Amino acid sequence: MKLLRLSIERHTYGEKKGTFSGEATFTGETGKITLHLNDHHIEQMLLVCADGIIDSAKAAARMFVQEALAGTEAAKQRQLASTTVQDIAARLQEPTP
Repeated sequence: MKLLRLSIERHTYGEKKGTFSGEATFTGETGKITLHLNDHHIEQMLLVCADGIIDSAKAAARMFVQEALAGTEAAKQRQLASTTVQDIAARLQEPTP
């Protein structure tokens, strides 16, 4: 059997607030089956995946920080280039002694 679809949802209101529910749909030679997942099933799945989730979150954070720093550096370079061009233009307009 192959996993076709996995859906997990955390309830945000009501009597199930804070708990998980979901569905896992599998397909195979004999057809398709959907299992309803309760809070316990999903917590067990998340425990297995926890290290991978943490690693992915850290990698995403590093990527965002690198992009932000690159954007800041590019802005500094543009400002420096603009200032240099303005300085050169001002010097060209100065009278020669």
